[in-house]
Amino acid sequence: LVAGLAADSDAVAGGGLRPPTPAERAPEPASAPKLAVLVKQRSGASRIERMDLVGSVEGQDVILVDDILDTAGTLCGAAAECKRRGARKVYAFCTHGLLSASAPAKLAEACDVGDLEYIVVSNTVPLRPAADWEAACGQL
Repeated sequence: LVAGLAADSDAVAGGGLRPPTPAERAPEPASAPKLAVLVKQRSGASRIERMDLVGSVEGQDVILVDDILDTAGTLCGAAAECKRRGARKVYAFCTHGLLSASAPAKLAEACDVGDLEYIVVSNTVPLRPAADWEAACGQL
């Protein structure tokens, strides 16, 4: 065969040569992105009865995406579950960082024990001053 051409078994008259399709030319991805979902069941307001991971995170870097980060209970629980299931690193991205009550301390603890690498929060809600963060949980 000529380099860059493939035999076409469907060709009439003894098979012909055709250029490879884009799919045939594309290299295999080293690792395709995967999706896992945490399914949360509440037993009441602000009470999680059960959290189940659907899919595998073993050996993967995980990105948790959440709309509202209020008390940080769900996020910290999700990060801990991912690490328990073999995730290498867990990152969190949240749109609205309310960060009420003891959320800063919970996030600091999750980072300290290795459940979370870091958290990114957009500026849709004004964040506490740095002095408030340091008083609540030390240096983040």
